[in-house]
Amino acid sequence: MATRKIILCTRELDRELIAGLEAGMEIDVVPFIRTELADVSADQLDHASVLAIFTSRHAIEAVEQLIKGVNAKGWKVACLDGATKTSAERVFGAEAIILTAHDAKELGNKLAGVEPGMKFIFFSGDQRLDTLPMILNRNGRDWQEIVVYRTTATPARIDKQYDGILFFSPSAVKSFFSMNQVPASTVLFCIGATTAKIVGQVTGRDVVISNGHSVEEMLKTVAGYFNEQQVGNDCS
Repeated sequence: MATRKIILCTRELDRELIAGLEAGMEIDVVPFIRTELADVSADQLDHASVLAIFTSRHAIEAVEQLIKGVNAKGWKVACLDGATKTSAERVFGAEAIILTAHDAKELGNKLAGVEPGMKFIFFSGDQRLDTLPMILNRNGRDWQEIVVYRTTATPARIDKQYDGILFFSPSAVKSFFSMNQVPASTVLFCIGATTAKIVGQVTGRDVVISNGHSVEEMLKTVAGYFNEQQVGNDCS
């Protein structure tokens, strides 16, 4: 009989997403960060035409609240795939998205090829990494940054031992490991290369990177990993 896997998810999770996985997994949800709107005035967002750049779904959700009453119909969007793109489609419409990428480095390189003339605004959080700004500056692009949300760490000590732990952002990684260590037997899963890099820096360990940049793909990656592991054990 397959052993039931005990998993920790370090961000809020819609329970419907894991309903189909419950037979083989027990998933605990303990958020290690919380976000809140930054103090941004409507005048900062009142642009008839702009290329809005997003590397986080939190930024899109913040802008969604902030642009109420502001005409954003002429905006175009460049964003990351997965949950960020899904949020962008919901808020701005799929037709507004002109560029997508797997990570901030790829997005920055694609933005470097956009013809001059469009106003670039990077909507970010207060703890964003420097990857995208460095590429834009290196390529001489004229851009503006507006911090639309702030992230607060909510660390907690975890006494339970898990077979796997899921990380969706560098901030959550830092928050988790500020109070916790994990045994070598615990598998660490990351939503993308940026988060995986931070895990590697903090722990010195390899991680399993999700096959896609969405919660759904992360959960499929986790299920697939442990299913393959079980098959290997059965065959040995």
